Amino acid sequence: MSDNDPGTRALEVMRDALADEKLPELPWDAIEQKLEARIAEDEQARASRALPRIGRGARVGLALCAAAAAVIAVASFGARSKNDAPAGFAVRWRAPETIAFLAGSESERDLSLLRPGDGVEAGEAPLTLVQRGIVRVTLAPGARATVVAAASEAGDALVLGLERGSLRADVTPRKTAEGLVETFAVDVGRTRVAAHGTAFTVVRGNDDVFVDLEHGAVAVGPAGRPGVTTGRLLVGRARASFSLDGGETARMLAVDDAPPAPPAPVETTPPPKPAIAPPPPSVAERPHLHAPDRPDAPPVPPAPAPTPSVEPEAPPAPKPAPVLTRASVQAGLSGCFETHYRGGDPSVRLSVAATVTVSLDPEGAVSSVRFDPPLEPQFMQCVFNSLRPGKFLGTTGPLAVPFQLGQ
Repeated sequence: MSDNDPGTRALEVMRDALADEKLPELPWDAIEQKLEARIAEDEQARASRALPRIGRGARVGLALCAAAAAVIAVASFGARSKNDAPAGFAVRWRAPETIAFLAGSESERDLSLLRPGDGVEAGEAPLTLVQRGIVRVTLAPGARATVVAAASEAGDALVLGLERGSLRADVTPRKTAEGLVETFAVDVGRTRVAAHGTAFTVVRGNDDVFVDLEHGAVAVGPAGRPGVTTGRLLVGRARASFSLDGGETARMLAVDDAPPAPPAPVETTPPPKPAIAPPPPSVAERPHLHAPDRPDAPPVPPAPAPTPSVEPEAPPAPKPAPVLTRASVQAGLSGCFETHYRGGDPSVRLSVAATVTVSLDPEGAVSSVRFDPPLEPQFMQCVFNSLRPGKFLGTTGPLAVPFQLGQ
């Protein structure tokens, strides 16, 4: 193509014009200020919450959380299961006597016969519903519950909605590999209480839900997400109340471990004691009979020696509670890691990095532990048991201890 060609000359003119034009300047200062303001708003929103929330993502060992992470990803974005009740469903209330007894029982109804949308109300006596291999639920008198989602072979959790009153659930523990996948949960308003092999009581109030955890672990967070509930985690013996808006507001409550006081004895006038004759003198006090001075008279036996009195020993004084420190927490973490994860496949390396927050009562004893992110319930319960007998001296408030373990 010739240099005198009009198209070539036009292209050269356009190229020279673009080369001479300056690039537009972007308002970098304004962009940076907006970005910093947004970051500050997010941090302020997180700090204003009553309790720190448990993050969904974290650096956790492959063998501990690879399967759980996959479940979280699928569960959070999955569609509604066919075993879930439709949104805004009309409750089909069933009389307790229409639910068949569990095979071999005359007091426990078969929970597996209820379908999503079914509701049941306890009468004047508690109502016990059992689904073998999953949970044993006892509704308090007058309590109402509905089936939100039914359990399935695909691993869908059984979810009950507590409409009124209280219920106690005794959940069958899962296998270690399935410890983070829930099998049973209770929805109260928009708040879900999900179990990981535990026993707990849920009481619905006017504007909150009360959770009394006997043992194991429960997660409390927004309702409506099948599989894994993200939110706050209670471990060991603990009590707390949560708001009905997904548990955004939480309040830890004191745990009273003392047994109930026995009833006061009734004072009665004792009957008059019958007159008792004084006991006969002991052998040592009896006077020696005068033996006749005869050669064939039997000899008088000697008096027995008096038995020395033995005073019972005082019971030993109780041992003082061991003093706990941050090193004690690290030792408990290491010991439980050795107990639960040593001796496996040598070709698989296990590692975990998390933070444990230890809550203390006014006397310095451990009332609960919280892991961020949550780990296997058996491991968390082991750590709580290792710290429970001791006390922290001169320490108040929650104690956060980051840790990293591996082999």
